[in-house]
Amino acid sequence: MILFTLYATLSSAAVGLTYDGTSYPADEPLVIEDGVTYVSARALIGMKSTTTADFDGTQAHFASSGLDLSAKIGSRSINANGNTIESIGTVRLIDNRVCVPVRSLATALGAEVEYDSESEHITLKTSGDYISNNTRYSEDELYWMSRIISAESCSEPYIGKLLVGNVVLNRKNSPNFPNTVYGVIFDRTNGVQFTPTANGAIYNTPCGECTQAAKAVLTGTVMSDIAMYFVNMNLVPVSWVSLNRPVLYKHGNHTFFM
Repeated sequence: MILFTLYATLSSAAVGLTYDGTSYPADEPLVIEDGVTYVSARALIGMKSTTTADFDGTQAHFASSGLDLSAKIGSRSINANGNTIESIGTVRLIDNRVCVPVRSLATALGAEVEYDSESEHITLKTSGDYISNNTRYSEDELYWMSRIISAESCSEPYIGKLLVGNVVLNRKNSPNFPNTVYGVIFDRTNGVQFTPTANGAIYNTPCGECTQAAKAVLTGTVMSDIAMYFVNMNLVPVSWVSLNRPVLYKHGNHTFFM
């Protein structure tokens, strides 16, 4: 799945959604705002199991078998089974329903997201259990992830920060790279992989939203699960990456490669 494609492609209304073969209720909100697809949290969770909901006007709490989820209006994150799941959009109140970006809910529900551009249809497929309350990252992982995101993309849009973090994790999960966040960042197998490790910027205190972005990718926020490289083509118009790797897309000042 390439969630960045989902984000970038959807720009109009009239999309459909199915979850494990069941159609999302037609009378529930399914809205696209600023490129983000929102669905009713209660309706989507309720497609899998009986769900109770409480809303005090500011924060909603949803409970079903195996899932305890809270969402605050205006927040760019939800809490599911003790895990903070960051999003590219904020929790909204739409048609008197608490609506959450579909990707955030999919992460909580243990589902993958696919998008068919021809039919403009979103498909959620169960890929595992609900997010576990044991899903955690180490302080070491957060320390280095927040610093590489900051050093490489402090001035980039939030999605750009997430994409940089995804590149690090995609490498970590690949047999062709070291299997730790630290190992990926400081990898020297084929020369310096991340310039900040050479110029010292990696040791600077993270700026802006970089720590938030680091927490997001470490708890499952995926903009792309296939991007392995990125280059600022304005600064480095020709490189081994640009000459040898397929281009995926450009976001902000970074071009991402497979």
